Amino acid sequence: MLGEAKDRDLFELTRRLADRASKKNKNEEEKAWAFATLAELEIVGLYYVELTDTNEEQREIEKNDEREKAKNNVKTYCKEMLEMVSRETFHVESTIRQFRRYETFIETEETSPETEETSWKKEIEEVVQVALETLEGNS
Repeated sequence: MLGEAKDRDLFELTRRLADRASKKNKNEEEKAWAFATLAELEIVGLYYVELTDTNEEQREIEKNDEREKAKNNVKTYCKEMLEMVSRETFHVESTIRQFRRYETFIETEETSPETEETSWKKEIEEVVQVALETLEGNS
C-alpha cells in the first residue's frame, strides 16, 4: 500500500470491513486481528490524508490534527486487542513485528529528500511509537 498509487476507495473498504469484523465477530482471536488491522490502517491512513487548506500554516495544523487523531485511535485499537488476547500471544507478537517494519521503512527512507509526496513518512513515526508502546506495555 505505502509508496503505491493511492486507492482511497480500497482503503476505505478495508477499514469498513475491519471495523465490521471488530464488532460482529464472536471469536476473540478474530476480533483481536480486526483491531490489529484497524490500528495498522490508522498508521497507513496518514498516507491517504488529503489536506484541504492551501495556506502552509493551516496545512501544518491539519497534519498535526490528523496525526493526533491517529495516535488516539491506534492506542484505543491496541488496547481493544489486548482485551481480546494477552501480550504473549502470536497475535500481539506478530502485530508488533509488523509495526517494527514501519520503523525500518521510515529509517531507510529518511535519507531520501522530503517532498510533498513523501512527507507522510515522518507523520507515521509518532503513531507507530504509540502502537508499540501500548502493545509492549510501555504506555
